[in-house]
Amino acid sequence: MDSHGALIIKTLGADEAFPVSEATVRIRGSSPENIDIIYTLFTDEDGVTDTVTLPAPSAENSPPPYAPKPPFYDYEVTVTKDGYYSKVVKGVNVFPDILSVLTVNMIPFVSFNDGGRYPRENLVT
Repeated sequence: MDSHGALIIKTLGADEAFPVSEATVRIRGSSPENIDIIYTLFTDEDGVTDTVTLPAPSAENSPPPYAPKPPFYDYEVTVTKDGYYSKVVKGVNVFPDILSVLTVNMIPFVSFNDGGRYPRENLVT
């Protein structure tokens, strides 16, 4: 039987100099056990989402260290905001009975006179 862990996403800009408010945060399960889990949240004026409770493997049934099946479920977090590059963070681990905080540094678009921008693609970590 599954247990639960919790996750908060904190979005910051300018190398953590200020919060990025009103960003859209999508959380999607990426382990076989949680692939159907999808949440959409929004950051507040402090750049922080509400706490979301997510399925995690039961602590009682967790395998020993270095077992083939890890004692956590993986999630993928995508953060978007107008004027910023989208950021995708893969392999976000959620452990049973633990509150985790994921800090996502957002990078604003840099536009050039010729209409180009740098970097040209969205960011995946």
